[in-house]
Amino acid sequence: MGVAENETGMLKVECDRWNQSSSIFREEALKANHARTGERLMALYEICKGKSATKVGTDTGRCSPSTKNI
Repeated sequence: MGVAENETGMLKVECDRWNQSSSIFREEALKANHARTGERLMALYEICKGKSATKVGTDTGRCSPSTKNI
């Protein structure tokens, strides 16, 4: 799967381009051996479902200044 910016500059995961499903991220997140790997995969799943990276970061408590619009 590829990651690109859409026309507004927001992070977008291109599942369709690679004939994949966003549910793969969720499935892999739930069985990840490392907690941070699971968080990253779940974040990609949430982004696929329409959340912004900033919203995902805020919801998970991992929102750094670099993800905020200043």
